[in-house]
Amino acid sequence: SPMVLRSPTWEEFAFHARRGYPILVEDWGDGMAYKGWTCRDFSGAFPFGYMKAEYIDHMPGFKAKDHDIRIIDGEKRFNLGSFRPDGKTMWHNFSRPASKTYDGDLAKPETGPYVWHVKDELTPQQKRLVQARFEAPPFLQDGLNRAKMNASFEIWFSPGAGSGAGAH
Repeated sequence: SPMVLRSPTWEEFAFHARRGYPILVEDWGDGMAYKGWTCRDFSGAFPFGYMKAEYIDHMPGFKAKDHDIRIIDGEKRFNLGSFRPDGKTMWHNFSRPASKTYDGDLAKPETGPYVWHVKDELTPQQKRLVQARFEAPPFLQDGLNRAKMNASFEIWFSPGAGSGAGAH
């Protein structure tokens, strides 16, 4: 299980990170511009984005040809502004099953998440627009970490409870 921290200092965070522990910082987003945003908010503000729908091919009746899809890095990406997994319901109001890979795992995710790789899948202008509201957490405010976080972030969306992906 991860090391759970609340309002860590750089030193406290680094102590655990250097030992290779998975870390969950409960309050890392407090006070940030995106705090409180819903999946719908992102869909409306950034309809040009294309996200990965983890485990979508496991959904009964799913037909890729029925959707606005781009293949990026060999994987399907779906439009944030228009994707309706079942053809009717917007993605941010639709939960779908997680991977069958986790069958038998008591801690397995129940529903599949979506991930938007802002870091490497947008035009420079689009990337600046999304990243303008992103901030590094207080414990990573040094120049190197702040710049690296802003240049390499992803946004994970979890419509419904129990959403998740396997460690990778």
